[in-house]
Amino acid sequence: MTFKIRKITLALISAAALFLFGTVTVFAGNTLAESNSNSEGYILGDANGDGYVTISDATSIQMFLVELPVGDDFSEYAADVDGDGEIKLEDAVTIQKWVAEIELPYSIGEFFEFPVATTAQPTTEAPTQPPTDDDGWGRIIFQP
Repeated sequence: MTFKIRKITLALISAAALFLFGTVTVFAGNTLAESNSNSEGYILGDANGDGYVTISDATSIQMFLVELPVGDDFSEYAADVDGDGEIKLEDAVTIQKWVAEIELPYSIGEFFEFPVATTAQPTTEAPTQPPTDDDGWGRIIFQP
């Protein structure tokens, strides 16, 4: 129970800092990741969907983790910066490190296309029993 309280407290402190001090846009490498605003992809790390990777994205991830409202533009694909299929606090910390210009093995700030969903084709299997007559006696019907 104390872990959840810590997570909520951390998210509330982060949200309060953003509210009090305004949104801080930090330049990484003197450039910002520009958004290719279309519905075909996302910018890795741009969790809040504003087109830039900033500390606000880390805050959005923290808010998501403690189940606070994050807005309609929140992208779970962009929030999962380490690509393990889960959104965790480590993803927020990784974005913070990227903003601080610490070298990372992830492609944060780059545009990626959404994964294409594949559908499995139904398989047709041969019947395991030969057809029988309709009166229920179980006689095998001759089939040429």
